[in-house]
Amino acid sequence: MLLTTLTDQRVANLLSLADIIGDMNADGLEFLRRLGDPRFEALTNFLSHTKPETLTFLTEARPEEVANLQEGIRLVVALQLLGRISKWGAVTFFGVFVSMVLIWEKVSAWLKAR
Repeated sequence: MLLTTLTDQRVANLLSLADIIGDMNADGLEFLRRLGDPRFEALTNFLSHTKPETLTFLTEARPEEVANLQEGIRLVVALQLLGRISKWGAVTFFGVFVSMVLIWEKVSAWLKAR
């Protein structure tokens, strides 16, 4: 059964792939090992579901561009954190303000009664 599914083109593709893998450096081989490792399932999912334009951009990116992307991701994460802190700070400030107004009304009413 296996031999009947191996056409001439598939055998040629397998030989071509064996040549590509044989010519890879250590980083490329480590990358291929990670693709089969369940611990790196997110990487496998990313590569199988990403758009071809994204892969082309990432393969052609210079080291400076990759560093800029890393810095950009850190900046976005920091801005998201700042946004969350600001949101909860505003909610807390509004709550404290309303509470102080309510307390002041009670205290002023109590002071007028005396």
